[in-house]
Amino acid sequence: MNEIAKNAQTFLETLQSASGEEVEEWDTEALRRAIQWAKYFEEVHKKLANKPKSIQQLNRVLNLIGHLPGAGVSQSEVTFESLGQSVRLLLQALLQNTHLSSDLYREVINQYTQLDRGKSPDGNSASSSQCDEKEEGIQTNQILIQDVSRFAKAKAMRMHLLEMRLKLTQSLQEDLNIEGKSVHQVALETDASLLRDHLMHHLTGSRSLEKTKDYLDKRLHYVAKLPNGIETIDSILVLPGSENETEAMAFQQCEQFVSEWITKNRQQYIQENMDTG
Repeated sequence: MNEIAKNAQTFLETLQSASGEEVEEWDTEALRRAIQWAKYFEEVHKKLANKPKSIQQLNRVLNLIGHLPGAGVSQSEVTFESLGQSVRLLLQALLQNTHLSSDLYREVINQYTQLDRGKSPDGNSASSSQCDEKEEGIQTNQILIQDVSRFAKAKAMRMHLLEMRLKLTQSLQEDLNIEGKSVHQVALETDASLLRDHLMHHLTGSRSLEKTKDYLDKRLHYVAKLPNGIETIDSILVLPGSENETEAMAFQQCEQFVSEWITKNRQQYIQENMDTG
Protein backbone atom coordinates (compact mmCIF):
# COMPACT_ATOMS: atom_id res chain seq x y z
CA MET A 1 0.00 0.00 0.00
CA ASN A 2 2.93 2.35 0.61
CA GLU A 3 3.98 2.04 -3.02
CA ILE A 4 0.41 2.61 -4.21
CA ALA A 5 0.15 5.69 -1.98
CA LYS A 6 3.38 7.10 -3.41
CA ASN A 7 2.21 6.44 -6.95
CA ALA A 8 -1.20 7.96 -6.16
CA GLN A 9 0.45 11.27 -5.35
CA THR A 10 2.30 11.19 -8.68
CA PHE A 11 -0.93 10.43 -10.55
CA LEU A 12 -2.91 13.19 -8.82
CA GLU A 13 -0.12 15.66 -9.57
CA THR A 14 -0.26 14.48 -13.19
CA LEU A 15 -4.02 15.12 -13.27
CA GLN A 16 -3.49 18.61 -11.90
CA SER A 17 -0.80 19.28 -14.48
CA ALA A 18 -3.14 18.01 -17.20
CA SER A 19 -5.67 20.64 -16.12
CA GLY A 20 -3.29 23.61 -15.99
CA GLU A 21 -0.77 25.66 -17.92
CA GLU A 22 1.96 23.09 -17.27
CA VAL A 23 0.50 21.02 -20.09
CA GLU A 24 2.07 23.50 -22.54
CA GLU A 25 5.38 21.77 -21.77
CA TRP A 26 4.03 18.29 -22.50
CA ASP A 27 5.14 16.33 -25.54
CA THR A 28 4.04 12.94 -26.87
CA GLU A 29 6.27 11.15 -24.38
CA ALA A 30 4.81 13.07 -21.42
CA LEU A 31 1.30 12.14 -22.58
CA ARG A 32 2.32 8.51 -22.95
CA ARG A 33 3.68 8.46 -19.36
CA ALA A 34 0.51 10.07 -18.04
CA ILE A 35 -1.64 7.45 -19.76
CA GLN A 36 0.57 4.68 -18.34
CA TRP A 37 -0.04 6.03 -14.83
CA ALA A 38 -3.76 6.09 -15.52
CA LYS A 39 -3.72 2.48 -16.76
CA TYR A 40 -1.71 1.48 -13.68
CA PHE A 41 -4.46 2.78 -11.40
CA GLU A 42 -7.17 1.06 -13.41
CA GLU A 43 -5.29 -2.17 -12.64
CA VAL A 44 -5.05 -1.17 -8.96
CA HIS A 45 -8.81 -0.63 -8.99
CA LYS A 46 -9.36 -4.15 -10.36
CA LYS A 47 -7.03 -5.78 -7.81
CA LEU A 48 -8.57 -4.03 -4.81
CA ALA A 49 -12.20 -4.19 -5.98
CA ASN A 50 -13.12 -6.94 -3.50
CA LYS A 51 -10.97 -5.72 -0.60
CA PRO A 52 -13.06 -3.24 1.45
CA LYS A 53 -10.30 -2.52 3.98
CA SER A 54 -7.80 -1.71 1.24
CA ILE A 55 -10.36 0.49 -0.51
CA GLN A 56 -11.01 2.40 2.70
CA GLN A 57 -7.29 2.83 3.28
CA LEU A 58 -6.67 4.05 -0.27
CA ASN A 59 -9.55 6.52 -0.03
CA ARG A 60 -7.95 7.98 3.11
CA VAL A 61 -4.64 8.28 1.25
CA LEU A 62 -6.33 10.01 -1.71
CA ASN A 63 -8.09 12.42 0.63
CA LEU A 64 -4.84 13.33 2.40
CA ILE A 65 -3.01 13.89 -0.90
CA GLY A 66 -5.86 16.10 -2.09
CA HIS A 67 -5.25 18.41 0.88
CA LEU A 68 -1.49 18.79 0.49
CA PRO A 69 -0.13 22.33 -0.07
CA GLY A 70 -0.59 23.28 -3.69
CA ALA A 71 -3.12 20.58 -4.44
CA GLY A 72 -6.15 21.68 -6.41
CA VAL A 73 -9.56 21.38 -4.76
CA SER A 74 -10.59 19.05 -7.61
CA GLN A 75 -7.98 16.53 -6.47
CA SER A 76 -9.96 15.91 -3.29
CA GLU A 77 -12.79 14.61 -5.50
CA VAL A 78 -10.69 11.68 -6.79
CA THR A 79 -11.78 8.49 -5.00
CA PHE A 80 -11.16 4.77 -5.36
CA GLU A 81 -14.34 4.50 -7.42
CA SER A 82 -13.20 7.12 -9.94
CA LEU A 83 -9.83 5.36 -10.34
CA GLY A 84 -11.70 2.65 -12.22
CA GLN A 85 -11.85 5.07 -15.16
CA SER A 86 -8.48 6.75 -14.65
CA VAL A 87 -7.68 6.99 -18.36
CA ARG A 88 -10.98 8.68 -19.10
CA LEU A 89 -10.43 10.97 -16.10
CA LEU A 90 -7.08 12.04 -17.56
CA LEU A 91 -8.46 12.49 -21.08
CA GLN A 92 -11.35 14.57 -19.74
CA ALA A 93 -8.90 16.95 -18.06
CA LEU A 94 -6.86 17.28 -21.25
CA LEU A 95 -9.90 17.65 -23.50
CA GLN A 96 -10.99 20.77 -21.58
CA ASN A 97 -7.52 22.34 -21.36
CA THR A 98 -7.08 25.22 -23.80
CA HIS A 99 -3.31 25.15 -23.20
CA LEU A 100 -2.99 21.74 -24.87
CA SER A 101 -1.15 21.82 -28.22
CA SER A 102 -3.06 20.90 -31.37
CA ASP A 103 -0.83 17.85 -31.92
CA LEU A 104 -1.53 16.48 -28.44
CA TYR A 105 -5.21 17.36 -28.79
CA ARG A 106 -5.39 15.09 -31.82
CA GLU A 107 -3.64 12.38 -29.82
CA VAL A 108 -6.18 12.76 -27.00
CA ILE A 109 -8.99 12.23 -29.52
CA ASN A 110 -7.13 9.18 -30.79
CA GLN A 111 -6.87 7.82 -27.23
CA TYR A 112 -10.64 8.14 -26.90
CA THR A 113 -10.99 5.67 -29.79
CA GLN A 114 -9.14 3.11 -27.65
CA LEU A 115 -11.30 3.55 -24.55
CA ASP A 116 -13.16 0.49 -23.27
CA ARG A 117 -13.17 -1.41 -26.54
CA GLY A 118 -14.82 -4.37 -24.90
CA LYS A 119 -17.29 -2.34 -22.85
CA SER A 120 -20.32 -0.20 -23.40
CA PRO A 121 -20.19 3.49 -22.35
CA ASP A 122 -21.83 2.67 -19.01
CA GLY A 123 -19.01 0.27 -18.15
CA ASN A 124 -20.91 -3.00 -18.68
CA SER A 125 -19.34 -5.78 -20.74
CA ALA A 126 -20.60 -5.87 -24.29
CA SER A 127 -21.88 -9.09 -25.82
CA SER A 128 -19.76 -10.79 -28.47
CA SER A 129 -22.18 -9.67 -31.18
CA GLN A 130 -21.52 -6.06 -30.19
CA CYS A 131 -17.77 -6.30 -30.33
CA ASP A 132 -17.12 -6.10 -34.04
CA GLU A 133 -14.93 -3.26 -35.21
CA LYS A 134 -17.76 -1.06 -36.50
CA GLU A 135 -19.79 -1.18 -33.31
CA GLU A 136 -16.71 -0.60 -31.18
CA GLY A 137 -16.08 2.58 -33.16
CA ILE A 138 -19.66 3.76 -32.64
CA GLN A 139 -19.46 2.88 -28.97
CA THR A 140 -16.19 4.75 -28.42
CA ASN A 141 -17.48 7.75 -30.34
CA GLN A 142 -20.41 7.79 -27.93
CA ILE A 143 -17.98 8.12 -25.01
CA LEU A 144 -16.24 11.05 -26.69
CA ILE A 145 -19.51 12.71 -27.68
CA GLN A 146 -20.83 12.20 -24.16
CA ASP A 147 -17.83 13.99 -22.62
CA VAL A 148 -17.69 16.76 -25.23
CA SER A 149 -21.43 17.45 -24.83
CA ARG A 150 -21.16 17.69 -21.05
CA PHE A 151 -18.16 20.04 -21.22
CA ALA A 152 -19.82 22.18 -23.90
CA LYS A 153 -22.96 22.60 -21.79
CA ALA A 154 -20.90 23.51 -18.72
CA LYS A 155 -18.85 26.04 -20.71
CA ALA A 156 -21.97 27.55 -22.26
CA MET A 157 -23.48 27.98 -18.81
CA ARG A 158 -20.32 29.65 -17.48
CA MET A 159 -20.20 32.00 -20.48
CA HIS A 160 -23.88 32.86 -20.02
CA LEU A 161 -23.35 33.69 -16.35
CA LEU A 162 -20.29 35.81 -17.16
CA GLU A 163 -22.25 37.71 -19.82
CA MET A 164 -25.08 38.31 -17.36
CA ARG A 165 -22.63 39.60 -14.75
CA LEU A 166 -20.94 41.88 -17.31
CA LYS A 167 -24.27 43.33 -18.46
CA LEU A 168 -25.37 43.96 -14.89
CA THR A 169 -22.08 45.63 -14.04
CA GLN A 170 -22.05 47.82 -17.15
CA SER A 171 -25.68 48.89 -17.13
CA LEU A 172 -26.47 49.14 -13.45
CA GLN A 173 -23.10 49.67 -11.74
CA GLU A 174 -23.85 50.73 -8.16
CA ASP A 175 -27.57 51.27 -8.77
CA LEU A 176 -28.53 47.63 -8.38
CA ASN A 177 -28.99 46.45 -4.83
CA ILE A 178 -29.25 42.81 -3.82
CA GLU A 179 -30.54 42.65 -0.27
CA GLY A 180 -29.22 46.18 0.18
CA LYS A 181 -25.80 45.38 -1.33
CA SER A 182 -24.21 46.86 -4.43
CA VAL A 183 -23.06 44.75 -7.36
CA HIS A 184 -19.48 45.49 -6.31
CA GLN A 185 -20.13 44.23 -2.78
CA VAL A 186 -21.85 41.07 -4.02
CA ALA A 187 -18.89 40.37 -6.32
CA LEU A 188 -16.45 40.91 -3.45
CA GLU A 189 -18.34 38.56 -1.14
CA THR A 190 -18.58 35.92 -3.87
CA ASP A 191 -14.83 36.03 -4.49
CA ALA A 192 -14.16 36.09 -0.75
CA SER A 193 -16.37 33.04 -0.23
CA LEU A 194 -14.48 31.08 -2.90
CA LEU A 195 -11.14 32.15 -1.41
CA ARG A 196 -12.30 31.11 2.06
CA ASP A 197 -13.30 27.68 0.72
CA HIS A 198 -9.79 27.29 -0.73
CA LEU A 199 -8.14 28.30 2.56
CA MET A 200 -10.36 26.00 4.62
CA HIS A 201 -9.79 23.11 2.21
CA HIS A 202 -6.08 23.21 3.03
CA LEU A 203 -6.16 24.29 6.69
CA THR A 204 -8.61 21.60 7.81
CA GLY A 205 -7.14 18.68 5.88
CA SER A 206 -3.42 19.31 6.28
CA ARG A 207 -1.03 17.12 8.23
CA SER A 208 1.80 19.60 7.73
CA LEU A 209 0.33 22.86 9.00
CA GLU A 210 3.58 24.81 8.75
CA LYS A 211 4.03 24.01 5.03
CA THR A 212 0.34 24.63 4.41
CA LYS A 213 0.44 28.07 6.04
CA ASP A 214 3.53 28.96 4.03
CA TYR A 215 1.72 27.97 0.81
CA LEU A 216 -1.45 29.88 1.77
CA ASP A 217 0.59 32.94 2.75
CA LYS A 218 1.96 33.03 -0.80
CA ARG A 219 -1.54 32.58 -2.24
CA LEU A 220 -2.85 35.56 -0.26
CA HIS A 221 0.07 37.69 -1.44
CA TYR A 222 -0.87 36.71 -5.00
CA VAL A 223 -4.54 37.64 -4.43
CA ALA A 224 -3.57 40.92 -2.74
CA LYS A 225 -1.85 42.08 -5.93
CA LEU A 226 -5.02 41.57 -8.00
CA PRO A 227 -7.64 44.32 -8.51
CA ASN A 228 -9.73 44.55 -5.31
CA GLY A 229 -7.48 41.86 -3.83
CA ILE A 230 -7.10 43.38 -0.36
CA GLU A 231 -10.84 44.12 -0.23
CA THR A 232 -11.55 40.50 -1.11
CA ILE A 233 -9.28 39.22 1.66
CA ASP A 234 -10.83 41.69 4.14
CA SER A 235 -14.31 40.49 3.16
CA ILE A 236 -13.54 36.97 4.41
CA LEU A 237 -13.77 38.31 7.97
CA VAL A 238 -17.34 39.56 7.52
CA LEU A 239 -18.77 36.50 5.77
CA PRO A 240 -21.48 34.62 7.69
CA GLY A 241 -20.32 31.65 9.74
CA SER A 242 -22.02 28.32 10.42
CA GLU A 243 -24.18 26.91 13.20
CA ASN A 244 -22.62 23.49 12.66
CA GLU A 245 -19.99 22.99 15.37
CA THR A 246 -17.41 21.33 13.11
CA GLU A 247 -17.81 23.93 10.36
CA ALA A 248 -17.77 26.75 12.91
CA MET A 249 -14.37 25.58 14.16
CA ALA A 250 -13.05 25.44 10.60
CA PHE A 251 -14.35 28.96 9.91
CA GLN A 252 -12.71 30.20 13.10
CA GLN A 253 -9.37 28.66 12.15
CA CYS A 254 -9.57 30.26 8.71
CA GLU A 255 -10.57 33.67 10.09
CA GLN A 256 -7.70 33.60 12.57
CA PHE A 257 -5.21 32.85 9.79
CA VAL A 258 -6.62 35.64 7.59
CA SER A 259 -6.75 38.12 10.48
CA GLU A 260 -3.09 37.49 11.33
CA TRP A 261 -2.13 37.80 7.66
CA ILE A 262 -3.99 41.12 7.30
CA THR A 263 -2.41 42.53 10.46
CA LYS A 264 1.03 41.68 9.13
CA ASN A 265 0.66 42.61 5.45
CA ARG A 266 -2.28 44.96 4.83
CA GLN A 267 -0.35 48.21 5.24
CA GLN A 268 2.23 47.09 2.69
CA TYR A 269 -0.38 46.77 -0.06
CA ILE A 270 -2.22 49.94 0.90
CA GLN A 271 1.06 51.83 0.57
CA GLU A 272 1.81 50.16 -2.78
CA ASN A 273 -1.62 51.16 -4.09
CA MET A 274 -1.04 54.76 -3.00
CA ASP A 275 2.37 54.82 -4.68
CA THR A 276 0.94 53.52 -7.97
CA GLY A 277 -1.97 55.94 -7.83
